[in-house]
Amino acid sequence: MPSTSKEAAQADHAVSNDPMHTADVPSDANKTAMDSPQAQENKSRHKPHWGSWNERPVATLHEAVCLAHGINPPGYWKLDDDDSRLTRFRAHLKTLRQWVTYYKIRIAPAEDYDDAPDDDTRIVLRDFVDCVVSKELFQDLTVPDEFRGLKPPLPYEFQGEQKVSTPDDALPPKIKEPDGENVRLNKAWARLMILMAMEHYKFVPAWPVKELSQPKRVQALYQPLADLSKEMGFALIGDRETVRFAIFKALETMGEDEVKRVLSKLEERKNSAQGASEEET
Repeated sequence: MPSTSKEAAQADHAVSNDPMHTADVPSDANKTAMDSPQAQENKSRHKPHWGSWNERPVATLHEAVCLAHGINPPGYWKLDDDDSRLTRFRAHLKTLRQWVTYYKIRIAPAEDYDDAPDDDTRIVLRDFVDCVVSKELFQDLTVPDEFRGLKPPLPYEFQGEQKVSTPDDALPPKIKEPDGENVRLNKAWARLMILMAMEHYKFVPAWPVKELSQPKRVQALYQPLADLSKEMGFALIGDRETVRFAIFKALETMGEDEVKRVLSKLEERKNSAQGASEEET
């Protein structure tokens, strides 16, 4: 099967530009293809060897997405173009690359943390499974039951760290609370980031933070900072979605009271400037 045909088929599925919300309503054509007897027969071919993957601590980004879609990674290139498991495959792969950039899923030991992640970047498989099963990732995807049952081991280097999830029959471990010094430092960095964005990019914060999802409010912030990051050699923060995530997290770290206090100060300055202007006239 020519690779160009597969890429074209996958491109048709990757219709969303928002990596965090990938739920789209399939077209009537897609529904017909998924429900056909041929589609069901295709799904029975090239399934993962789940027992093997349950023993592997790491996987490449491409392998991980294959597993979530119920595809045996070596068999991916043998799939027919109309195989329903290819639906939104490329979109999900793009989403996973960005999640690795956000550090929500750990990169495997010995990987180069300074390079932007690609399809061959290896990640901690346990982190990926937990994020997908909990619907933090790929909210529009119905994963195979075998995928839900995966409990791959953590890499040796990470076995002493806090696990993302625990076995069903185990008591949840105590999560270590950050000490006061770290909390103060994190808040200080968040405040500095927001203040610099306000001073140099005319950024206006918002609460709830989701209001910043409106493109017109931040069109002169995310992309310029992403471009600057790439120019200075920081590949991991060289796209607007990563910058957007950083701004959101900074505001959430500050908290509602501080953000609203900043907005109140901005309103006071605006009213003061208007009053001065009226007095002059």
